[in-house]
Amino acid sequence: MMILDAYSDNCTVCHIEHTELLDAARIIPDGEPVVPNGLSLCKIHHAAFDSNLLGINYTMLMRKFTPPSRGASSRSTTARC
Repeated sequence: MMILDAYSDNCTVCHIEHTELLDAARIIPDGEPVVPNGLSLCKIHHAAFDSNLLGINYTMLMRKFTPPSRGASSRSTTARC
């Protein structure tokens, strides 16, 4: 089964359904391109994931990181997928 098929051709984060805007992203960069190591992400969320602005943990909780403003500590919000 292909990664995009496993996610019903939706972005894991925003659920956009336009396949031309979706990428199969690897969770572990050097790992195999298989469903257990993959996410279906739109191009914006894929870029955020690759830039460590968006991440996951073992429960598939998405962590969205916001860059700190001047003099403030970084914040993150959590969304369950």
